[in-house]
Amino acid sequence: MDYTEGRKVKNTRRARAMEKGSRYGRKAKEEAWQSTEVDALYRLAAAGVRVPEPYDFTDGVLLMELVTDGAGDPPLG
Repeated sequence: MDYTEGRKVKNTRRARAMEKGSRYGRKAKEEAWQSTEVDALYRLAAAGVRVPEPYDFTDGVLLMELVTDGAGDPPLG
């Protein structure tokens, strides 16, 4: 709840559906969450924070840099 507090949805139909929890509302909520996460990654990368670099975001799919350790292997855990 704290995570989404303060976010506004401009489309009133969409906002009502999200509050109601309909199938459309759940999909809209997921899309809004994905967009917020991707926007945060782009802003962090632009600010020089070491995050996986986002390359593209289309239809709910995010293509981003693979983070590896010194040997070129992805971290475990």
